[in-house]
Amino acid sequence: MIRGIVYWFCGSLLTFFFFIFLIIVTPFLRNRRDFYRNVIRIWAKILLRVFCSVKTETRGMENLLENAPCVIVSNHRSFMDIIVGLAVVPVQFRWFAKRSLFRIPVIGTAMRMAGYVSVERGKSRSASKSLLEAERALAQGDSLWVFPEGTRTRGEKLGPFKRGAFHIARDTGRPLVPVSLAHTDKIFVKPFVIKPRLIRVVVDRPLYHGMEGDGRKTARESMHAITDSVRRVIQRNYDASISPAR
Repeated sequence: MIRGIVYWFCGSLLTFFFFIFLIIVTPFLRNRRDFYRNVIRIWAKILLRVFCSVKTETRGMENLLENAPCVIVSNHRSFMDIIVGLAVVPVQFRWFAKRSLFRIPVIGTAMRMAGYVSVERGKSRSASKSLLEAERALAQGDSLWVFPEGTRTRGEKLGPFKRGAFHIARDTGRPLVPVSLAHTDKIFVKPFVIKPRLIRVVVDRPLYHGMEGDGRKTARESMHAITDSVRRVIQRNYDASISPAR
């Protein structure tokens, strides 16, 4: 209980301090977005490792190349997934996040400053605009992180995948990198009860459109094949990460 109170109280103060710091230094910056993302990464590490006392175990980070933009695709277990991703993954990337997150005071503003991409569910015009924005981010050299389930999944099996990330990868020729997050949903037992856990992050090898087949598939079949392949990889690595044998 005490740890949870410290997290929310001190975390809020820390967030406010970092936000004010960004506002102050912004006029003096040349490369603002990279600086914003580096500051946000430090913020995430403090929240995760200092306030939550969470340890992380990573595998396959070599599959993420600093100078090779990609579309990172992962499962979605908890609101802590975002903090874990920011704290652990060493490459520059932008989140593909639901628009409601951008309405959160301070945090939403920081996300916009960092160039994260928002999308509003159920609105095709918003989705099309977000896809174009995501493609521009990749063209500028940033990777993109997407939760294709669209929402947090409570069970151990991944939910259905939306195709947005896969369309972006196909249209830009960028690889899809499957990432599995395990135990992020176990950090907060209750809103104010934190249980330190070992978080496992597994990054698998990049996959490209066209790898699954002999070239005779239709566009629909090819899209289905790559989506299914990525989903199976994430599920396999997730299942291995939560296995008691590990």
